[in-house]
Amino acid sequence: LERLTVRVNGSHFGANNRVLEAPLFNGQAQRLQHLNLEMVRMPWNTGFYVNLSTLRIVKCPTGAYSTRDRDIRCVLNDSPNLLSLELSLDESSQSDGLLSTPYGRSQRIVLKLLHTLKLKLPVRYAHHILSAIVADSLNII
Repeated sequence: LERLTVRVNGSHFGANNRVLEAPLFNGQAQRLQHLNLEMVRMPWNTGFYVNLSTLRIVKCPTGAYSTRDRDIRCVLNDSPNLLSLELSLDESSQSDGLLSTPYGRSQRIVLKLLHTLKLKLPVRYAHHILSAIVADSLNII
């Protein structure tokens, strides 16, 4: 499996129910390169978003929370060959789940191949991500 889209429909799910608590396919999806998550996400932690070239997480509430959350920058660190990253979080509920704990504040994350970056986030979230990324090939912001 190289491409996967997961879409959660319906507004009856609360923000806290928008996090898939286990790695996809029990962590056995080594060939997965393109991941598209709509209205849902996995924990912001290592081991969940591994070796992706395209990551798209859209319409996920900022209030979505997992006890396994660490920091969004773990995701970037796990996929150093990202070509395209799109993050769009819904501010319908307020939380700092994305910024839950510091993750190597001075650590830079080199994404040499990243050429497309689309962020639709509150300013503090965008700053948190952009302050960590080093991307020489970025064409579209």
